[in-house]
Amino acid sequence: MEKSESIGKLAAALAKAQGQIKEAKKDSANPFFKTTYADLGAIWEACREALVSNGLAVIQVAENGGDGLVSVSTILAHESGEWIGGALTLKPVKDDPQGAGSAITYARRYGLAAIVGVAPGGDDDGEAATGRGTASTHLPAKSPTQAKAPAPAEPSPQTPTTRPTSGRPFMPDALKADLEARVKALTQRGVAEVSDGQRGLVAASLELCFAGDANAKQFRHSVQMWLSGSASVNDMPAAWVRVLLGWLNPQKDEGGDYIPSPFAVKEAKLVLRQSLVDAGQLDLLNSAIAVDAEQQA
Repeated sequence: MEKSESIGKLAAALAKAQGQIKEAKKDSANPFFKTTYADLGAIWEACREALVSNGLAVIQVAENGGDGLVSVSTILAHESGEWIGGALTLKPVKDDPQGAGSAITYARRYGLAAIVGVAPGGDDDGEAATGRGTASTHLPAKSPTQAKAPAPAEPSPQTPTTRPTSGRPFMPDALKADLEARVKALTQRGVAEVSDGQRGLVAASLELCFAGDANAKQFRHSVQMWLSGSASVNDMPAAWVRVLLGWLNPQKDEGGDYIPSPFAVKEAKLVLRQSLVDAGQLDLLNSAIAVDAEQQA
């Protein structure tokens, strides 16, 4: 995140605006997920009046991100001259103007919602922008080798539900839909009980996706709740534990400790941002973005 030297007046105005911002209407349909979502127009409709009445304006600029990427910068400016901003860079699946336009619209929607605190409903036709929600969003992520997960009770955490790598990282709603389908299929076949070691490995591996961030434990809870609906790994159904293990796919490093898959790390960070946007937790979202940027510096 970038910002002006001071943001006190902007923060005060945004606090007032967020008390006036309306709920974004889910009035657009996603035929792939068979859900409705709040499109860019609905996000603007939810916040425009509140922003204007408090001296706030949003500026969004689309740029060529290089290597086939598109980048959208979103700046929230106050009439005092104070501002905050950030950029979201995406890689469209279709290398043509239509694909680029759809990715730009997608980035504008999420950038606007995140910076003002509007909670959008579900994914957009990120389908159209990213090929049924499976495109890479180029958000920085490092393999968190500075922290280690404890070894599980079983010799190996692998399960038949391990995610393939094709098309990854997946966008949040696409990932969630896929994991839910795997849980349903595993439940129908019958699933053996899981051990405390496996539950602990899910918790530790998911927390490691945010290694280096003081809010890592809170972020882990946000992600597991958004994906599975379970606030505690201890209370999580066995099928979900096995499927999440397959998704995180923790492997031993050179020191013999388990670390999650780099793909899962990227996807967990995308899910975190979606969960924080949905909850309107702008401060935590900005903190997560800032830590990512510092780790990549």
